Amino acid sequence: MKLAGLLGRVLAKPEVVSRAARMYPDSDVLRYANSIAAKGGSEILSTALPGAALGGVISTIATGNPIAGLAVGAADLGLSYGGARALQQYAPKMAGKYNYALSPKQYEAAKQGAPVNVAQLQKAYTPSAAEHGLMYAGSVGATLALEPWFMQQRYEAEQQAATQAQQLQQMQQLNDLQQQVTSPGTLYQLQGLPYRTAS
Repeated sequence: MKLAGLLGRVLAKPEVVSRAARMYPDSDVLRYANSIAAKGGSEILSTALPGAALGGVISTIATGNPIAGLAVGAADLGLSYGGARALQQYAPKMAGKYNYALSPKQYEAAKQGAPVNVAQLQKAYTPSAAEHGLMYAGSVGATLALEPWFMQQRYEAEQQAATQAQQLQQMQQLNDLQQQVTSPGTLYQLQGLPYRTAS
């Protein structure tokens, strides 16, 4: 729970990571985290994270395999973040922009005629429609690419059960059985030998 709270605070305030990276310049982890969070990266992650978590939960339920859910969720987050970052680099005109906004208290004060202190404006990155589209494509792509791998085991079990039921039905028709002499769901006999009617 504490880790989730810390992650939420870091995503909400990327300058915390930037400040920590400046305080500890030898830390590769902080330098890497700063490069991820910079230029709207933390806002992109916080926008993509709920969809990735939801996709992971749905994949877990659909496949019955929690590893599949983790794989789909991680791939979803990676594709969404990577796609939005690629858009920023290769098509900056289509990327999101930073906006400056008043806090609710400042807004109420400004409505009543109080002067607005520009230094206190909140800077926030807003992903563009193209970035949102890439995030949705990442969610769909991760699910379509990974989920079938994990569904194969489930399909094999269902196919085996169907084959076994078909074999039981064929055995009953061949022996012209009037009663069930095999244990349900198996080819094992309950008692005696199957009989044929003499014609």
